[in-house]
Amino acid sequence: MPYQTLQQPLSPSTSVIHSSQASPVYAEVKQTEETSVTSDVLQIWAEEYFRECELRLFSPNTIATRRIFVQNLLWFLREKGYSKCDTLALRQFFYYLNHGHEEPGGRFGLPHLNKPVRPVTIKDYYRTLRTLFKWLVAQGVLPQTPFAHIPAPIVRDEIKTPLVSKQIEVLLQAAKESREPLRNKAILLFLLDTGCRVSEVLSIPLGDMDFANGCCRVLGKGGKYRTIYFGKKVKQTLSPYLFHYLKRLNVPNTGTRNEITTVPESVQNWPLFYSGRLPSKKAMTADNSFVPQPFTRSGLLHLIKRLGAFAGIKDACSVHALRRTFAVQMLRNGANVFSVQAMLGHSDLGQTRQYCAIALTDIEAQHRAFSPADRLRHSISSDGC
Repeated sequence: MPYQTLQQPLSPSTSVIHSSQASPVYAEVKQTEETSVTSDVLQIWAEEYFRECELRLFSPNTIATRRIFVQNLLWFLREKGYSKCDTLALRQFFYYLNHGHEEPGGRFGLPHLNKPVRPVTIKDYYRTLRTLFKWLVAQGVLPQTPFAHIPAPIVRDEIKTPLVSKQIEVLLQAAKESREPLRNKAILLFLLDTGCRVSEVLSIPLGDMDFANGCCRVLGKGGKYRTIYFGKKVKQTLSPYLFHYLKRLNVPNTGTRNEITTVPESVQNWPLFYSGRLPSKKAMTADNSFVPQPFTRSGLLHLIKRLGAFAGIKDACSVHALRRTFAVQMLRNGANVFSVQAMLGHSDLGQTRQYCAIALTDIEAQHRAFSPADRLRHSISSDGC
């Protein structure tokens, strides 16, 4: 059954009403079959749309995200009793995105989804679904899109502060005390010094690492490759980690604990950062067929979150928090915004400018805290003398 329309105030306790009880506000809106599609037809054509995305070589992560958005829309239509998807149904869906977490069963019937959706996520839903319906129009399924009368959500820039030096220090200490200290410390410093996205870190094989020049190639958004760089401290952390990694799996080393120069050809497809724990020496003696597995997206996110919780960091600790810290620290240390844009793999300079705003805010705070004039020992009279 559709959600109650906007004729009366909505509240979490308000029950849904049948479409025959729709508000006069929407009764005046002419809904025709021309701008609507049934849920079954939408599901069939959505699968065709995803196949076309694959043919156009969209990244697997992009396709997976779009699929989730469409599946959630189909769930809403089915659970709320909409036989077709039109402008009214889409309006109610976006209202549900804002308030679905207030339901007893959680948003989309999942109890753990009991917090509001971020505005930027709602904007992503809007863009994805609008693109799908434009594609349906292009395919001749609809003469026009039902999004024609649905305005885009207004999303104001979210400026989140980066991690401070003290937080990074306690985070590294938490990594040292974890079950895989060498690996976890290497992950944290690598993320901090490169600004990689989650998907980019997961896709790095050992063979793409250039230890001599301190760089590697990563696959970014939109299937675009770029080169990222890391400094001496990251190399000093990676070397003992990789030495332990390869030695434990009985791979002949081509370096020392202090310096890894090259990676054997036989393991160049292995992930840079393995998931789980390495088998014991005894287990490797009995079976040399073990192949390390890369992190899943959720696995890496949970690892960083666990380390943050163990370190007592109250603010959200995530891979993107480290990426944000990388960008802001680069700008604070004198890097120009265009270089930072290239390092982050941003296609739009506007994305990078958000980090500039954080850096400028920090400059103001630093001046107010350490103003040379304000910290003078003798007082200055009101007339300036």
